Parts: sequence; C-alpha cells; structure tokens
Amino acid sequence: MPVVSTLGSVSRRGWVGIGLVGFVLFSDLIWTRTERWLSARRARRYTEATVAEVFFANERSNRPDDAGVSMDRFTSEHVQRIVDYLDRARVAVYLGMYIVTVDKIGDALIRAKARGVRVRVIGCSSMAYSSGSQMNKMAEQDIPIRFNDSSSAYLMHHKFCLIDTDWLCAGCYHAERVRRLGFCCDGSGPSSGGSALPVGHAMVNGGGGGGLVANGGGKAIVPCDLADRSGCARCRKVLREEKERVLVGEGGGGRDPLPAGGIIITGSTNWTMQALSGNWDNMIVTSRPEVVAPFQAEFQRLWACFAWSPPMFERGGGRAAAGR
Repeated sequence: MPVVSTLGSVSRRGWVGIGLVGFVLFSDLIWTRTERWLSARRARRYTEATVAEVFFANERSNRPDDAGVSMDRFTSEHVQRIVDYLDRARVAVYLGMYIVTVDKIGDALIRAKARGVRVRVIGCSSMAYSSGSQMNKMAEQDIPIRFNDSSSAYLMHHKFCLIDTDWLCAGCYHAERVRRLGFCCDGSGPSSGGSALPVGHAMVNGGGGGGLVANGGGKAIVPCDLADRSGCARCRKVLREEKERVLVGEGGGGRDPLPAGGIIITGSTNWTMQALSGNWDNMIVTSRPEVVAPFQAEFQRLWACFAWSPPMFERGGGRAAAGR
C-alpha cells in the first residue's frame, strides 16, 4: 500500500520526467548495441573482402624537387604502404626476404611482435650482415630468424611477406603440395637419402632421384604426419571462427582487419630504400587463396629446411635468436 500511495502522489510532470529519463536510457542502450553491431559488420566486411593491388616503385607523377614534395615524402611513399599493412597484422607475419634494410619496416615488425603477433623471418645468409640489415635488430627483440646455410652456393632470393595467413597443419600442407605439384615428397625428419622423387622429376641441383632437397644435405623438409588431426584455421571451422574473432576484435571493435585468409605481398622488390624509391621494381598485394596458399606451404617448407642451418646471430653467449 505505501508503494501504491507513493506512485499515486507522483504528478503528471513527474511522470513525464520519469518517461524522458527512461526513454534516454533505453535509446542509449539501443544505440550502443546498434553501434557495436554496425562496427562488427564493418569489420566482418573487411575480413570477407578481396585485396588486389599492384604498384611499381619507379612509377610516379611527381619528382622530389616538385613544389610541396619533400625528398622524405618521395622516398617513403612505398615504404609507408608496407608499414601500413604490417601495422594491420593481428595474427601472424611470415617474411621471406633476401635483404631488409629499411628502419621503418624493421620497427613495424618489432611492433607487431610486441602486440602479440607471431613474427617469423627467413633471410639470406649472404645478406645477414650487409650495411643497414635489420636482421640483428629483430633478433635482439627475440624475433626468430632462419637463414640458408652460408656454405651453400645458392641464394635465398625470395621477396614475399605473408600477413595474417594460417600456419598449415600437416594435412593441409600435404594437400597443398599435392594440389600444386601432383605429389608430396616430404619425409618425416632428417635422413641420409631423402625421399625418392617420382619418375620424371629431377632435383633442383641436377640430381635425378633418391634425394629431395636441392643443396640441402640430404635432409627431409616438412613432416607430413597425416595422423595428426589437430587441424588449422583452413580446415577446422572452430579455429577459423576463433581467428575471425581475433581479426575483428572482441565485441567487433577491430579496425581495418585484413581478409580472414590473410594476404601476400610479393614481387621483384627487396625491402631496401633503393628498391622502394628508385629501382624499376614491382609489388603485388593480394588475398586470392590460389596465390596465397602456395607461398604458405613454401614458407613452412623453408622454415623446416633451414632449422638445420647454423644460426647467424649470437646473444649474450647463448643460443642464437636466429636459430630458434
């Protein structure tokens, strides 16, 4: 009865005030939920988008001495493209690059590592100690780096970077190799002779059979343990959904996530200032799975292959960061 009496004593103006407060609170709740939904929808659109971009390092409409175009702006134009992509990474960066000397790119890779992105780098041993090389700086920040054996007569001459792609499980790695090559000849670990190649397939170093790795010392490369059913985001829906949550951010608050399958940056360009500001070089950025997947498998193949190569950098007299 006291409650009824209290309600009955509220004036019409009081009821209007209560109604307005309730309306504002309800509107705020609806707006917050709507904004979250719209943000998640925008983020998801990014993850479902297709990226396809081509640019040429020497193709510009102005010169550094043009009015309003500083030398710094001219030289850093393409560097900033790469840095912007690296700064959008949320899951992984796998870099296979003959030479990296640009400070801003090295710093972007270190920033990615610091925010929890898995960063792995493959370089060429012949360029590890070149002037301006970013490898030692990255190794000091515990970014794992692997190189081809410095005694090899061949170069690790790749120039590609995978961003937010998956680390393929054994089954998906095997399937990708079979899809692209028609067979998968990777073995299960170090061996003296390697896996025999099918008839008609020669080794890259000129051999005709009985071995697998060109100048690899007879070591097998990536284990294809098809009994392993742990899966990856490519083949397991639950892992794919978990990855998407990371990309768009918890609650849909992520900004500019890359497509769910990741992207590749590749082309003729080394990541040096000369290549990115003056050379006649090209770069392609794409999220097309048929282009990304072979590079995923190739990076994993090299990562396993170069695990046997001597490390290039030592830290504090302990094991080299480059060999981990």
